[in-house]
Amino acid sequence: MKTTLNRTNSDRELLRARLDEIVMPSYERLTAQAHLERAEVISDLIVAVARKVKALTQSLVVRPWRRALDAMGA
Repeated sequence: MKTTLNRTNSDRELLRARLDEIVMPSYERLTAQAHLERAEVISDLIVAVARKVKALTQSLVVRPWRRALDAMGA
């Protein structure tokens, strides 16, 4: 099953707008924005690694087994 992650700017802007509604000092706001950006980068990295692992699993494990099973059955 292929699932695409839908990342739009509206999601980011919604989070920033919600963050702007909270009363806090400017340095805390900057820290919160930095944490959000860092979390976004980490989640992108996790998704990229998961996709690579899936691709490697397909090419190194699943395809050879399918070829071997097809050769036995044919």
